Amino acid sequence: MKSLFSCIFLSIATSVFAMPQLDETPLTNEAKSRFKDTLREALRNKDITRKQYFESISWVGKYPCKGIDRRLSKEQKIAFGSIIAKLEKYNQVEVLGVFRYNNWHIIYIDNHVSDEPYMFYSSNPVSSKRAITSWSGVATIFETTEIEEWVLKNAHGIPRQLASCFAWYVTLNSN
Repeated sequence: MKSLFSCIFLSIATSVFAMPQLDETPLTNEAKSRFKDTLREALRNKDITRKQYFESISWVGKYPCKGIDRRLSKEQKIAFGSIIAKLEKYNQVEVLGVFRYNNWHIIYIDNHVSDEPYMFYSSNPVSSKRAITSWSGVATIFETTEIEEWVLKNAHGIPRQLASCFAWYVTLNSN
């Protein structure tokens, strides 16, 4: 049953489309309502714990991406792709998106080798030696807090706001 709810959350999350811009787009009231209805049903059916329910409801009400720069020009895509391919020793890299906050960069790439990873850099990749860490995969709203904790642990020094935005994005608002 949990896999059924994972699929439902994935389809809800992928139906929310946000164009890259200065900030990530907040959830619409309609999306919030759908998430809350699904969470209530999952709790009623005992597919999730009360702790998961309350954590998930909290994330639905949050908007941690204010001030996170998502803008990415065609020229930046090419430059970042070239640098990341060299740094990470990939033959080819296509940059799909970026999250910037202070000096930190999380760059979403297609390396044509594995699932598309998010690469974490504590400074501009142009001046970096390598990514601090990377993350790829699929996550559900039930895992938002765990994703945030993973980022804080594995990208040591990352601003909490950026870690929260990333966790929120990959579980509630990814496109």
